[in-house]
Amino acid sequence: MIKRVTNKAQPWFSYPDYTWKEKTATVIGAGIAGSQVAWHLAKRGWRVTVIERHTKPATEASGNLAGIISPKVTAKPSLGEDFYLQCYQYTLQQIEELQTSADSDNNSETLNWNPVGVLQLAYKERDIQRWKQLQQRSFSKSLLQCVDAETASLIANVEIPYPAVYFPQAGWINPASFCNTLLSHENITLETDTHALDIDYQDDHWRINSSPSHNLYQTEALIICSGKDLNFAPIDPNNPITTLPSEMIAGQTSLAIQQQDGQTSLNNHLKTVLDHEGYITPVINDQQQLLFGATYHRGSSDNRISAEADQQNFDKLKRHLPNLAKELSSIKSGHAAIRSVTPDRLPLLGAVADLSAYQRDYVDLHHGKHWKTYADASYYPNLFISAAYGSRGLTTAGLCANVLASIMNGDASPVGKKLLDALHPARFTIRQLKKNTINSTS
Repeated sequence: MIKRVTNKAQPWFSYPDYTWKEKTATVIGAGIAGSQVAWHLAKRGWRVTVIERHTKPATEASGNLAGIISPKVTAKPSLGEDFYLQCYQYTLQQIEELQTSADSDNNSETLNWNPVGVLQLAYKERDIQRWKQLQQRSFSKSLLQCVDAETASLIANVEIPYPAVYFPQAGWINPASFCNTLLSHENITLETDTHALDIDYQDDHWRINSSPSHNLYQTEALIICSGKDLNFAPIDPNNPITTLPSEMIAGQTSLAIQQQDGQTSLNNHLKTVLDHEGYITPVINDQQQLLFGATYHRGSSDNRISAEADQQNFDKLKRHLPNLAKELSSIKSGHAAIRSVTPDRLPLLGAVADLSAYQRDYVDLHHGKHWKTYADASYYPNLFISAAYGSRGLTTAGLCANVLASIMNGDASPVGKKLLDALHPARFTIRQLKKNTINSTS
């Protein structure tokens, strides 16, 4: 019997022990978050239905032609760095597993993964100071290398005027190929053109009413992975009592061809991903197009493609890599989407808490009564969430899905308690209660 992660001193972050009769789950959303959750549950023997409102997976925030898989490191060790490094290493291992499995099973799904490396450019003073501090830390060279501008230029095959942090095992992936590979598991059923309208809990099952034909899906467990669209009772980002705080960010990528002296040659092309204020990839398709961007509009829900956004992307590239920008031609619009991020930039992951009960049961947390015995956390039955991954979901959603599946399945957590608490969907309510900045309910 595996002992669950609990904390009597902080019951608001502890999860109950779940018992399942059927091990059936429905996931709302077939982007990278939903595809990862479905795969991790399916591997544990669950039967999973994934509901997607579009005609195919990976259409909205996961719909870019290329996405970056790389870690995020900080000048000094931090919880955020630990999270991203664990996620990065886990995702690399998962990709290797998926590729090996596809080869052995003659799977028709092809995972379009390109480990070409990522150069994170130190283009401003703060980045240069971080680059210097990272040199003093004992990272494995297989994880990262601090390189000068000359070495960065040799790696990239283009002129780089800055020192850089080089992640040799990182690269770019086609998100649709990632999602389709995950969803090809035999225990997963994908329902496209199906828009979840509302949910309710009856007779130990969640019921999902959907359009266009108003089908009624029934499931023992429900996981909301719908990115920016979390408007399901009892999850309503517009309700101050049940809010799960997140912010919408609109972004668009652009495509271009790299030419030198009017000629296109793969031998002269960019060889690795460059990460600066934006990013640019090597050639990603048969049209020899590079992908670059992305625009960043906080608080915007406008996901329309625009020539203005392409110009913003080009201007950003020209500021940091002017010589490379001169070689780009045939600039076209890529993909536009809305991403959701939380105030602390960590995703919302775990069981969905009854935040009204939290306000009642933990109303006096601001008094600091460490000696007091508080009530166990109240959760909606068998309701979970994996959302708000921002622009890093391709790197982080895999480990997070493994964490969520272990919570649901009663397995030992793959991450420590401190990180598990940092991802808890109710963490913002707890912070408000401790600061006494939230009103109690009766």
